[in-house]
Amino acid sequence: MFWNSYPLIRYTLAFMAGIILYTQTPLPLIALVLTGFVTLSLYLYFHFLGKQLSWLSGPAGVVTVGILGWLFTAQADDSTRPDYLVHLPGPIEGYRAVLSSAVETKSNTFRVTAQVEQVRIHSRWMPARGNVLLFIDRNVPHKPAYGDELLVRKAPERVEPPHNPNEFNYQQYLKYQGVDYQQYLHVGEFVRLSKRPPSRLVQLALQVNESATALLAQHLTSRNELAVASAMLLGVRDELDSDLLRAYSAAGAVHTLSVSGMHVGILFLVLSWFLQPLRKGSSYKKWVFVGIVFTFLWGYALLTGMSAPVLRSAIMLSVFVIGDTFRLSRNSFNTLTFSALVILVINPYALFQMGFQLSYLSVAGILYLYPRLHWLWQPVNPLWAELWSLSCGAVAAQIVTYPLAVYYFHQFPTYFLLVNPLVLGLSSLGLIVGMLYLLFYFVPVLNDFLLYCLKLSFGLLNQLVFRTETWPGARWNRLIVTDLQMVLLYGILILLLLLFATRRKTYLWLCIALAFIFASTKLYAYQQQRKQHWLVVHHLKKHTAVSFIHGRMLDLLADSLLYTDRRMQELHLEQFWTARGIQQTHHTLQQTLTPFGQALCWQGKRVLWIRNPLPRRTILRSQQPIDLVLITNNALRYPPDWLSEFPVQQIVLDVTNSRSVAERWRTFCSDRNIACYDVRTRGAFVVSW
Repeated sequence: MFWNSYPLIRYTLAFMAGIILYTQTPLPLIALVLTGFVTLSLYLYFHFLGKQLSWLSGPAGVVTVGILGWLFTAQADDSTRPDYLVHLPGPIEGYRAVLSSAVETKSNTFRVTAQVEQVRIHSRWMPARGNVLLFIDRNVPHKPAYGDELLVRKAPERVEPPHNPNEFNYQQYLKYQGVDYQQYLHVGEFVRLSKRPPSRLVQLALQVNESATALLAQHLTSRNELAVASAMLLGVRDELDSDLLRAYSAAGAVHTLSVSGMHVGILFLVLSWFLQPLRKGSSYKKWVFVGIVFTFLWGYALLTGMSAPVLRSAIMLSVFVIGDTFRLSRNSFNTLTFSALVILVINPYALFQMGFQLSYLSVAGILYLYPRLHWLWQPVNPLWAELWSLSCGAVAAQIVTYPLAVYYFHQFPTYFLLVNPLVLGLSSLGLIVGMLYLLFYFVPVLNDFLLYCLKLSFGLLNQLVFRTETWPGARWNRLIVTDLQMVLLYGILILLLLLFATRRKTYLWLCIALAFIFASTKLYAYQQQRKQHWLVVHHLKKHTAVSFIHGRMLDLLADSLLYTDRRMQELHLEQFWTARGIQQTHHTLQQTLTPFGQALCWQGKRVLWIRNPLPRRTILRSQQPIDLVLITNNALRYPPDWLSEFPVQQIVLDVTNSRSVAERWRTFCSDRNIACYDVRTRGAFVVSW
């Protein structure tokens, strides 16, 4: 049977199910413990004694492992502890914390995670736990560093949930990393007490990483070359800008800008090729091979500052090396899933990290599809053979990760098949040369040659991706895949693989059925989008934005700065527009300009935007009802008396108004039964019909 050949797959899936169950369903601990004890007892009985019902030992074992996944996740969840920040008895006046992550340098701040150890409540210090994401002003006298102990004189703030429809859930993203609080610290709001690193090993890794980063910055004069080299070799993304990220995204090569399993795998393959005699030699030579590979894998993890993707890849490859070298398992999928199980036991919340999901899917796709694709053509020319191998690897990884990648990024690189082999070749060359340069930078002549090759490889790589971005239709944007559609796509993919493996028509008919359901969901969504009308006043800090959606067309009404701020649009607006199937975007509406703002009529809705202060004694009158009055920038600090007789259906105050002004308006409207909506406190104002 299938499951008998892949025992670790079913147990790893059961462990994952337990993790998901914990995050979705709050179950009492005692019930889980009792259920786990019963199922474990049943497993042991049926496996060793109950021969007539031995088939029940499998389901009992799976349930037991699932409950273990639930328990491991509960153990990793600090938010259930009584001393967690959210459970403390009173408002926090200050706290002591130790910086527990690498410090990232942003344009105006230093970004770092701090681990809280004590809090001050009612003038008393008490132990506490929790992680706070700090944004420290770059004007501070000394750059913060890992292990700094800080005394902060104000309370941290809970990370807010999404305020706009379909917006990226940053709160959930941080929660899965153990962070529920964030805070911006100005000069004078904290004091550095001492240096007390939580881990000496991590401190050493970060020091090595900083030294290597400084070495690259000293010799790579081109900003783009430095940005790509630092990101690819060391995982330092401080120099990456939006233009560079957009170009790599269009080429389908954005994954190369993060230290990941691909980079570790490339270096591992090169090292394995050099050490082939040891790998195939005697038992003693195999142990030498394993020792050298382990030293390399974990040494590279040290060089990258012990970043999570590299640690994940190091664990994965370590398991692979041991299993393959000593023939412990001839099934690569068992080895792969065992490495995933090890990572999930260490950190159950890794299951929800996009990098974990894409890494394991891509490796599984390559393990299964690469040999089948590579067999289709056996070119004689060595250059064509290498390009064909790279293309097969790229296609295998892209096929299995496509639904998930579209689900997360809502785009697809059109020319990935053409560009990816070249990108992979140049990035691999740059990675290998870069590692050699960091190892032998002190050797005269050799270091100059390696530096020249390093600049050449990354320079050509940047030219390739920037050129690709200019090609027509370089990427499909605003693609949408719902949860159900993603499940259907993976169902279709699995059925197709089973169809080609077994040639059974049953899988063909099931595949056609799922494809019909998928097409039906798309057609239904398209019909709904054709008839839709949305009016949304968005929640944006320092900006005003109103989306008017009719069918699949968007009219955006906003302040002038937002029209050119692509980063702000991508973060807070694009996902909503994508979910609504928007194909055309306009920034112009038929409107009447007034001294205090704008007035417009859209799809029968009359909207008045008051953005400038009204002159004293000005009284607004209208012969027709106004559906919405939008007040921004504190244009009306005090509600006027004439508003009681003004024919307005809804008043909306966006985030550009101060808290005091918004509170004054809410009180005024409440007393007079006027509908008033405060975007700051309630999130985006949404009307659809």
